[in-house]
Amino acid sequence: MTLATANDENLQSLGKKMTDFSDDLAYTVEDTKIKATGTLKNIKDFKAFNESDPSEQNGYYLPFTATPKEPETEVKISVDGKPDVGPTPDNTFVVFLGTDEAGKSKNIAVKAGEDTSTIDMSALVLGQ
Repeated sequence: MTLATANDENLQSLGKKMTDFSDDLAYTVEDTKIKATGTLKNIKDFKAFNESDPSEQNGYYLPFTATPKEPETEVKISVDGKPDVGPTPDNTFVVFLGTDEAGKSKNIAVKAGEDTSTIDMSALVLGQ
């Protein structure tokens, strides 16, 4: 499985572009670990992410598009062991990380069939 930055078309439903989240976000696959690098922007008033929970409308978000090895495989994610989310029509996901460094320690598992990878966010920089 590979991960890539989400393209603007896939983020339209949320009213955002990739550059709203980061100018240099990148993903590198290392076996079952996916390393995220770059600087995330602090987003304010992102109501489209979760209209029912104002605590998730400000902070840092990790957008990505997953491409499974087998094209017809459903992709789902889980964050910190919570129930799976997905699949989405284009395998694009946006994960709320929170408002500070603690969000980089969230356990994000990306699942495609029997293939599960985790995202290492230790190299991400949280910008302004």
